[in-house]
Amino acid sequence: MSNIPHNLKVIEDRISKAKEQFQINNDICLLCVTKTKPIEDIIAAYNEGYRHFGESYINEAVDKIKTLKEMGYNDIV
Repeated sequence: MSNIPHNLKVIEDRISKAKEQFQINNDICLLCVTKTKPIEDIIAAYNEGYRHFGESYINEAVDKIKTLKEMGYNDIV
């Protein structure tokens, strides 16, 4: 079972608290870093509503982007 939904909730709660503490009114976009993570983890985050992903290695990024697009995930940034 994936901890991705739980972990994302924890991160979003921390972001909300920091925004409140520092009186930040701007929207914040969480960039999900997928370095060395499998496609299944990306899909788990996608299913939680996240669309912005970052990858450290171009070869991994190209492969993941191609695979995800073939699977119909066309709105990932």
